[in-house]
Amino acid sequence: MMTDKIIATLKVDAVRICPHDDDDHCNCRKPKPGMLLDLAREFGFAIAESCLIGDSRKDTLAAQAAGCESILLDRPYNRDDPADRRASNLSEAVDMILGENR
Repeated sequence: MMTDKIIATLKVDAVRICPHDDDDHCNCRKPKPGMLLDLAREFGFAIAESCLIGDSRKDTLAAQAAGCESILLDRPYNRDDPADRRASNLSEAVDMILGENR
């Protein structure tokens, strides 16, 4: 599972997954921004100064709805996605973010 790989590989404070289906119309299901906004409140960070790294249009739309930047992991299925920036892999995306904060 991707979540297990993220936790084993990266130092993360939290991992959140929406357990709902689209038919549930919850606020935490992307592209709605609820999960992102809840995390910003819980950890006390400025969402406008944050980035969401994802691989789908729902990720990009959730970032836009929350008011943060989107970095899309470039894949053949998301070429038309209007993300703010693109990276070829997670490492490159992290380097983009860290490069700005050094």
